[in-house]
Amino acid sequence: MPNKSRRTSPTPSTANDLTTFEAGALLERPPRVVLYLGAGASQFAGYRTFAEFPRLLFNQDVRKKEELPPIPDNAARLLQDIKVSLEGTDGWTTHDRFLWRLNEYQQILTLNLSDPAVQPFLRPASQQLFELSCCTTAARNVMAQTTVRHYSSNRVVEARSADPALHSNMRRVYDLYMKMAALNKSTGCLPVFTTNYDMLLDDLCTEFADDSRRAPLANGFPHIRDEGEKWQPHTCSGYCNSCSVLQYYRLHGCAAWFYAEPGDPNVYFRRSDASTEPITNLCAMYPGLERERGAGPHGHGFRALYRLLRVCNVIVFIGFSFRDDDVMHVILNALAERPNDLKLLIVDSAFTETNIVSRLAKAARRSAFPARPPVAGSIKGLKLQFGIDAGFDVSVFDECQKLMRKG
Repeated sequence: MPNKSRRTSPTPSTANDLTTFEAGALLERPPRVVLYLGAGASQFAGYRTFAEFPRLLFNQDVRKKEELPPIPDNAARLLQDIKVSLEGTDGWTTHDRFLWRLNEYQQILTLNLSDPAVQPFLRPASQQLFELSCCTTAARNVMAQTTVRHYSSNRVVEARSADPALHSNMRRVYDLYMKMAALNKSTGCLPVFTTNYDMLLDDLCTEFADDSRRAPLANGFPHIRDEGEKWQPHTCSGYCNSCSVLQYYRLHGCAAWFYAEPGDPNVYFRRSDASTEPITNLCAMYPGLERERGAGPHGHGFRALYRLLRVCNVIVFIGFSFRDDDVMHVILNALAERPNDLKLLIVDSAFTETNIVSRLAKAARRSAFPARPPVAGSIKGLKLQFGIDAGFDVSVFDECQKLMRKG
């Protein structure tokens, strides 16, 4: 797709000033509706949820279709053993569980190299530890390469040429988000949060924007997805008042976001060569790669989520599993600080209001901060396959409007 010339919003000169500027704007004209996209919001487009990720690892037909390289034998053996171990523990063989387990192995190996207290105990197994090191390194590389290649792919372009029905549903998803943005009449700006690594929202806005000069997305890059551009915490400010705009916050980074080198606080857009970038430079909340959670795009997004949840009327969760404690603790803390109730619309193919209330209640017991689960009657569940079921967009929009009227 060609680059699009854009007029960027005026911003203060420093990141701290910009954060203060944005917080003031949010409090001055707070949005009524906020959107949160989980993995289920991208699944219809062909992106795997974390629960489905093992198919990308172990199904050779899927790997061939995704143009993923063969897995080395030692990595395949270790990943298969981890899968069996996780299944025997509690059955959760999700993307993050594989990564956490590999990170735990790496910590053992690091201790063996650096800690004289543990070295005498591990020395008799030095040959086995060396083999574990080789397998762990290979397996981590496979996980990283698979993650980046899969989530940085452009599913919208693929659908345009190969699947007209899917492309039409993508248009309906885009139109739904823009209609939701219009519900925030004071600004026309819809704050959108995600823990997804994929590029679906960016690609939808580039593909379907009515204005060919600028896509209606503020994602931190002046030209949305120009290679090599540096991320900055841009706001919706500067867009015309009659335009609907999506303000995108990535809480866990992106498969196309990279630091130039370890220690560089700046994040750059590198999609065209993402699969060849060093995984140590990936900007993602990724087990084994996490940096300062309160800095950069991660911290900016979490602070914005907390502020907005204290002032909005309705938050719509699409395809979010409510497994992430970092996110749930922000939600629960914001609820504890609110003077009134927040309405939650849960759009999912499996979870019900009861499931979500239970998960939030359990998360509240794990939080060290003031936490208040949603009150009875403040959660509405909408059970459907987002992006697939007939009339999914109408159902979501209608329920959102109903909750707004109740608020």
